[in-house]
Amino acid sequence: MADTMTSEFEEHGQIESYGDVAAEFRAVRDSAGLVDRSHRTRLMVSGNDRMIFLQRLVSNDLAPLEEGDGVHAALLMPKGQLISTLTILHRGAGYLIDVPAAAGAEVFRKLDMYILSSDVVVADVTGTTACLGIHGPSAADVLQSSGVPVFSFPADYLGEEGFDLHFPRDEIDLVRQALLSAGAEPVGWRAAEALRIDAGVARFGAELDERLLLPEVPAVAERAISCTKGCFVGQETIARIRNHGHVNRELRQLRMEEDDLPEPGAALTVDDAKAGVVTSSCLHPITGKPLVLAFVRRKYLEPETEVQVAMGERSVFAEVLDQPA
Repeated sequence: MADTMTSEFEEHGQIESYGDVAAEFRAVRDSAGLVDRSHRTRLMVSGNDRMIFLQRLVSNDLAPLEEGDGVHAALLMPKGQLISTLTILHRGAGYLIDVPAAAGAEVFRKLDMYILSSDVVVADVTGTTACLGIHGPSAADVLQSSGVPVFSFPADYLGEEGFDLHFPRDEIDLVRQALLSAGAEPVGWRAAEALRIDAGVARFGAELDERLLLPEVPAVAERAISCTKGCFVGQETIARIRNHGHVNRELRQLRMEEDDLPEPGAALTVDDAKAGVVTSSCLHPITGKPLVLAFVRRKYLEPETEVQVAMGERSVFAEVLDQPA
């Protein structure tokens, strides 16, 4: 895995592995794995105007949410480019917003900038809250057996059924131990990264950044954008793409013909023409085969299209797979 990726995860204090990456990978695919998400930024938006305030900014519809509900959404620039993906959770007197750590400061700044005369308070509650993710076919049973009193929201970013659990930070040791005692296995960032690439799931800082238009990652756009709620920041561009146009690239998985691993940023070509760029890569912890995500230009999106991936001074053939789940 690239050094830039290592430094990114280490910067936020995440554990690389608990000793056996392959076993951690299998835990999520076969039973239940526990990942620490507490490094992510969490913001609380409160005040009498909180729903109206967020409703005119974010890409999904908050109006149907009852207390305890949540929704995936995005905060966009006026011309439609991504600021950050979000998970917004209705917590009664406020909305808890879960944000990728790398985007937390910018999301806070944007929300604070838009307050103006609204009766709204935006507070960074990262230091007083925690989040653990439990994933796998046994995740629901383990969560129920643990008996921990937490707020849970469905999450499938590792390619299996899962839940993000939110609770006060001073309870993290108690919650973690209860879940481990109920059958969950701890999972570090290397296994988690392999799981999400294997599932074709985009990550902020890899596939998702300030250059992105959400329709370039159809799975994210489908769950994060409401087509019926009305106006929000960036909505005009998104509606234009949906109704009258298309994006010039989309996220795809690649099947490599050799076992060499391309670096993120490696160019894709077809007959010397630019065809895309690799965004994430790692070796499958069990098979040792390359797992690769890439943005592929529209002309080459047809499944089974053969592209060449730059590998230093040579190139390796790869096959474009169907749209990630």
